[in-house]
Amino acid sequence: MKKTISIFAVMLIIFTACSSNETESFSEKKKIVTFSVKGNFEVDELAPFTRSLTSEGKEMTDIWVIDTDGDGSILQTVHQQKTDSKFGSPALALSYGSHVLYFCASRGMTPTLNGTILRWEKVLDTFWAKKALTIDNETAESQSVELERIVTRLKVTVLDGVPSGAKSFNVIMRLVKEIDLRTGLGTMEEGTVPFAMTKEDEGKTGIEYGVFSLCPSLEEWKVDVSMRYDNNEAETVIDVPFVMNRETKMKGNMNSIDEGFTITLNTTWDQAVEKDF
Repeated sequence: MKKTISIFAVMLIIFTACSSNETESFSEKKKIVTFSVKGNFEVDELAPFTRSLTSEGKEMTDIWVIDTDGDGSILQTVHQQKTDSKFGSPALALSYGSHVLYFCASRGMTPTLNGTILRWEKVLDTFWAKKALTIDNETAESQSVELERIVTRLKVTVLDGVPSGAKSFNVIMRLVKEIDLRTGLGTMEEGTVPFAMTKEDEGKTGIEYGVFSLCPSLEEWKVDVSMRYDNNEAETVIDVPFVMNRETKMKGNMNSIDEGFTITLNTTWDQAVEKDF
């Protein structure tokens, strides 16, 4: 009887140890998954394992990937720059189980990442995506992810001539310079975007100025836009509409800004929200 109990106890210990090892092994098991970043930009194969992502003829300079678990905790962060090998095809070692991954591609200037908050000194064209993925034995090692544009753009065309001696043209408006990578959205702040003028610009008409901003909402929002040369008194257009992945066009004369305006809301990046001033 004692021998039977002892044998049973040994078998139970061995079974428990094996179960523990199998559980531990599964939780630690990882699979390397390569993501092909796609979106509303052109992908050029420059050389073996090197890709160029361009939009409107401008190259993306950075790609970020944040890997989180089912509870939202950050597991790892990957940052690729355009000089990196396999730019545009980040590879991550993902543990078995549930993941939510956030992707961002941008050509914005001087980016800084703090946790999930990504900020740029100057915002330029930027794309984002969220992808839920469960890793198991059946998960494909190659995945594609489709990024969507998450910026808006203001394009100002000044029809009258640049005044003599002007050193800069400044656009003052509330805009978004940082986003939470978990949502692709941010909070507006007051900002001034300067454009340097040279003596050769004096008297020129129809000069165009472009300002990018990230977005505070998926819905349309409105802000006042002020413009001025140097430190002169600003001219303001109120309630200018903006929409993510749309361009708002403003055109008019700085000397007759109060004559009225019209607004047209179109449906693609190439078809803008137009406002005359």
